[in-house]
Amino acid sequence: MASNWSILTPGDVRAVLSDPMVDKANSIGASDVTTRLESLIAMVSERVRGVIRASSRNTVSATKGSVPPESKQHAAVLVARALINSVPTMAAAVEASTEWSSYVGKAESWLDAVKGGMRVTPPTDPEQSLIGPKFGSQFAHVDLTTD
Repeated sequence: MASNWSILTPGDVRAVLSDPMVDKANSIGASDVTTRLESLIAMVSERVRGVIRASSRNTVSATKGSVPPESKQHAAVLVARALINSVPTMAAAVEASTEWSSYVGKAESWLDAVKGGMRVTPPTDPEQSLIGPKFGSQFAHVDLTTD
């Protein structure tokens, strides 16, 4: 079953980064920044999923690494920030911009809101380990005898 959650791609992260910034960082000696994206995407996706999983009001998708639609831009910004922080030449170019601080602040605020109980889009393929037994199944036996 297809999920309504999606997996971040390097293209999603590049959508929040400017290509000239990445190209400039590559041209002045930084190692290829695109090679870092996969691991950073995995780390940030798991962070987002962990926050959602820790909230008693939300369930995560069984699709590994997927995030709810409303978190996609926030997650991409957090991946981009981690990438920027990992490349000194990029960090120096971005620090002058207060716009990035605003984007990162909004992403962190969204995560805080989820920690505080904000609901996210329920996945169409929820993790089965988080779903309780169905009434009437062999696993939901209720013993009504008294001692």
